[in-house]
Amino acid sequence: MTDISITYTWDKVDGASYYLLYMSNRTAPRAVFSNEITIDGLTFATVYDARVSAFRRGQEGAQSELLTQKTLLPAPTISRFLFGETYINGTAVDLPSVTNCRIYRKGESTALLTGTVTAGVLRIYVLNNANIVADGQYDVRAIDGSPNSSASQVGMATTITAEKAKITLNPVSSVTGVVSGTTEKSGQVRVTVDGVAKTVLTADATGNYTGNISGIISGSLVLVETKVGSIYPSSATYSVPAPVGAPATPTNLAVSAITQTTATLSWTASAGATSYKIYQNGYTTVWKTTTATSYALTGTAGSTWTYQVAATNANGDSLRTEKVTVTYLGG
Repeated sequence: MTDISITYTWDKVDGASYYLLYMSNRTAPRAVFSNEITIDGLTFATVYDARVSAFRRGQEGAQSELLTQKTLLPAPTISRFLFGETYINGTAVDLPSVTNCRIYRKGESTALLTGTVTAGVLRIYVLNNANIVADGQYDVRAIDGSPNSSASQVGMATTITAEKAKITLNPVSSVTGVVSGTTEKSGQVRVTVDGVAKTVLTADATGNYTGNISGIISGSLVLVETKVGSIYPSSATYSVPAPVGAPATPTNLAVSAITQTTATLSWTASAGATSYKIYQNGYTTVWKTTTATSYALTGTAGSTWTYQVAATNANGDSLRTEKVTVTYLGG
């Protein structure tokens, strides 16, 4: 438990050799050789009376007026808090006078929120509160007395951080489609591939998550986000490379011989490629496969389409080419 103390100061007395501090909990005065002293090892939320006198020329002077001071409540114990959780939880002193607590920005004296303390159990409702931000630091203090009374006393502070949930993402292969990594213990992870939400994975008791995700190709952007409450405050991304041994990306993709209903898509061959995959309108699902380096397109007059091509062999697929656009004549 935090050491409870009181600091006393007083005006210096000219010629004083030392001072005597009389406290209500001590049977004998304490000699002090300056005009300030901190008394440690006191009991929290307890009133102490004190007087001081100066000792000079071998004689003790008159004692000062009685000074009454109450010690603070000790700092509460606060559980780890993840940004997005509904409550800040912890424990405080279990006293009839301690029924509330407050949270402040670190080092500030204006309370942001008031919480409850019931039989020593501390709770502060913070869900969706704009005052609580990710990675922000805050002081939590228990209150001795009614929070609406000027006579109440704010206790010592425990500083916490609104932590972002941890999230890591291991390298992803377009060959296996496995998405894995670490997050909070038994936490949930939302997986998105190329802007399309795929699934939510649940981590095990050690925080490891894994899943086979469809639609991952060379060049895909995989996004994972940890869920806390109803939000996803932490994320990691990975741009999937072409696998080792895959052919190079085809070059010189072009569209030619455009009519009202036909066109030709062509590209330069990639060394080592056994076939080519054609993708239409940005989709990651293969539209057509061919062993040739051109493909005859058909469409309707005035319609517009985009195409990309990847080379493939037994090791996997290359990255896709940049998009080319064809607009059929007429319409």
